[in-house]
Amino acid sequence: MQLPLSLLIILSHGARLIHSVSLADDCTQWFSDVDTAVTEARDMASFAQTRWESFSPPWPGSLLQDMLGAGTEDDSDILQVAVGWYSKAVRAAEDPKTLIHCTDTHLNPIGTTGTFVDNGLRVTTGQQNNACGGALRGFMYPGHDGPIIVLCSDSANGALRAYKEAVVINGWNMQGDMRLVPFGVNYLAGFLSYMILHELMHAADSLQCEWSHG
Repeated sequence: MQLPLSLLIILSHGARLIHSVSLADDCTQWFSDVDTAVTEARDMASFAQTRWESFSPPWPGSLLQDMLGAGTEDDSDILQVAVGWYSKAVRAAEDPKTLIHCTDTHLNPIGTTGTFVDNGLRVTTGQQNNACGGALRGFMYPGHDGPIIVLCSDSANGALRAYKEAVVINGWNMQGDMRLVPFGVNYLAGFLSYMILHELMHAADSLQCEWSHG
């Protein structure tokens, strides 16, 4: 099989393919964990897509209004937005043109403006010396061939420092009513797969998200 030129360019710049996306060489230290977490992030997006596709009103509560700002709970247009967004996240997680970096060393600062350059691409994070830092866990920006996700690793708040050993959520959702267990929904932020899913959702539609950090 002949690889497309854009993918050959990615590989020639030191990226390795995992089951889905490509990992830059700066991810060597975290290769196994990121590989595992990307797989679960993709599975979560796929599950969410399936659940949204199967939804039909009425359902308990006001999910569409609370989560997506719908005017009513039977807003089919908003429902399709949710389905489409998750399907794009799945595609981003399965696309070798999606490139993940595990440091910000490929980004060169323009003075102390908070803007950085990656092969002609300008990325603004608001950090003066390093693209990562402060409260940033990671960020995404559109690349020449596909989305580029940076998982920060140079501060305690960075995604690759904050997750400690919590790579995947796995059986966490089997603990019962999340309103009653010691660690509720907010606990998700400590899992690497959740952080990657967050960036995949930004990558899902760069036209709508444009550029985002979180």
